[in-house]
Amino acid sequence: MRIHYTAPSWHGGFHEFMSKAFRSLGHDLYDFDDNGSGFERNFRRLAVRIPRWEYGADDAFRAMVSRRWLRSVKEYDPDLVVLEHAPNILPSVVRAARQLGYKVFYWTDSPPAGAQAKDLLASLKAADEIFTDDREREWMTTLFHPSEFHFLALGGDPDVFHPIPNVPKEYDVVFVGSLSPQTGDGVIRAEIISAIPDKYKVAVFGNDVAYWFKSYPKLKERTLSTRAVPASQVNEIYNKAKIVLGIYTTFHIETVSARTHETALAGAFQIVDWRKGLDELYPAGLIERFKYAREINGLIDKWIDRPKEREEVAQKVRAHALAHHTWRHRAESMLKIFREKYGRS
Repeated sequence: MRIHYTAPSWHGGFHEFMSKAFRSLGHDLYDFDDNGSGFERNFRRLAVRIPRWEYGADDAFRAMVSRRWLRSVKEYDPDLVVLEHAPNILPSVVRAARQLGYKVFYWTDSPPAGAQAKDLLASLKAADEIFTDDREREWMTTLFHPSEFHFLALGGDPDVFHPIPNVPKEYDVVFVGSLSPQTGDGVIRAEIISAIPDKYKVAVFGNDVAYWFKSYPKLKERTLSTRAVPASQVNEIYNKAKIVLGIYTTFHIETVSARTHETALAGAFQIVDWRKGLDELYPAGLIERFKYAREINGLIDKWIDRPKEREEVAQKVRAHALAHHTWRHRAESMLKIFREKYGRS
């Protein structure tokens, strides 16, 4: 089968992982990056500086990307068009692709934000099938009845995230992720990480973390990287940690982060904040959960000196993730719906 697949290249490696998953199932794939070409990004960078044309420049940029997207669909002539959180593709061209006879699946795995939100939400209405990793998001339940969309969680790549034999545990607690100054996530994560007792060796690898150094001096002492870390290096970090701390974004209500699956596949023990979806995707006892920040240090105290038990739990959660939560599983679920509803394979 021929699949035209679109996702932003900046989004946590999802584009690469899902592309590989489709190909691993034997399908031909056309990859389209909705982040734009070099020329299109340069146009946007310059045009948004024009006084009172910031939103107009964004709209013009998306129109350029969208025209190129529709041309590529026509030229590739796929059996299925898949968009994964592609807010730069305008709803008008999504509708145009459907009018040409193409089946369009849209998977939204991140909240729409800023000027892009209007186009992403409108594009959902233009698609044949809608998939979401969070059924509880307000805009999902406002625009759609649950019968109108499919739940599709994020996944992990076992080729990238896996145990590394004989790696010493250099860190007691590790956090990997963004500490964005634009949202509440940054301050919540900075507060929690800074509150971990000094007796523990804490390592932070977080893009945008430097913004918080003035307010949280202890965070600066614990930070080993202020930029996004490549996935292969993240796997090494997880393997070197006794405990991986997961702190979900405030934008997610039930979503289980891809990092949860990646940590599991790396064979690491993790403590994460509870989300509704966590209970659905992972049986009790496999991942330690917390609901309130004040619980975290007690959970670290509980598990830090129990290496054998941590390893046993980590092996069980890795086996569960391998059996149920890889990107290939997500591709299979999406294509199963395509086969069942549209009689295509």
